[in-house]
Amino acid sequence: MTTSALPDDVTATEDPELAQARYLVQQLEVSPIDVLVFGESTLTYFGPDEPDTRSVADLLVEALQPLTTYVVAGPGYGVALQCEYVRLACAMPRRPLVVHSLFVRGTYPAFYRHPQYGHRWAIERLRTTSVEAAYSLTAPRHEPTPQDYLEYEKLAYPTICGARVIDDFMDALRRRLKLGDPGFWRWLFEFHYGGSPEQEALHEYTDVGTMLRESGYRVIAYQNPINVVEATRELGDEFPAWQARNEQAVLDAYLEGIGEDATILRTADVWQPEDFIDPALEHLNAGARARLAALLTDEVRKVLAPRSPRSPR
Repeated sequence: MTTSALPDDVTATEDPELAQARYLVQQLEVSPIDVLVFGESTLTYFGPDEPDTRSVADLLVEALQPLTTYVVAGPGYGVALQCEYVRLACAMPRRPLVVHSLFVRGTYPAFYRHPQYGHRWAIERLRTTSVEAAYSLTAPRHEPTPQDYLEYEKLAYPTICGARVIDDFMDALRRRLKLGDPGFWRWLFEFHYGGSPEQEALHEYTDVGTMLRESGYRVIAYQNPINVVEATRELGDEFPAWQARNEQAVLDAYLEGIGEDATILRTADVWQPEDFIDPALEHLNAGARARLAALLTDEVRKVLAPRSPRSPR
């Protein structure tokens, strides 16, 4: 079962992030889930014109059969939202293997504070929701207001290129430049990959790691794909070190909670420009999606493989 299993009438009328919490606790209660996966649109996206429309999540579910895999993922599902889903899962008795993303871009202010893809409204609701309440949790679909966006555009967003506010990017990418214009891709790469993690988001990665460790879960974490080659071309030779520093900050925060012996798949910078559907996002084409799904599948099977009994001395 994947995130797309949420019925269309639910996603059309309900807040999907709250519905995800309801489905999660219900599935953990009634289904023998072997693998529980948390992530964002790297797991769910496929190109609208691709013949193969299987997402990474679809491929992972197929490859892991007969194991039962349940995926909680959606656009912008960063650490703050993941933290609330993990909290609910930790309050349940079952302990499937957990696979989850280390979504570095989601820790940057432009995305962590985004009125829609930051999911701040749903996060605040979930923070006060018990497992018992989550069983019937529902609310009308929430839409950010124009005022929410006006306030967002005033936020400071310093980047690898200098002092910025969000509106600098809105002005460049929505009002001045179009796809194909000189400078368009530089602005887009800077917006998506030029930021730095917020301390609050880093603390939440520590919280996620701590909850999973203290609750006795076996865990595999993986890094989201990054188009380092084109980002470097647009932002300069200092970008790889900038990206590596940000990845390390997230990893250090997470390891502080989960422990230094955690299983981490270094799947951030092993991709080429032709692997991406959207050059400045983590969305992969069909072939690259299959490779990421295979990497995750292999690691899941390794972790779940029965251990051989020790030979007698």
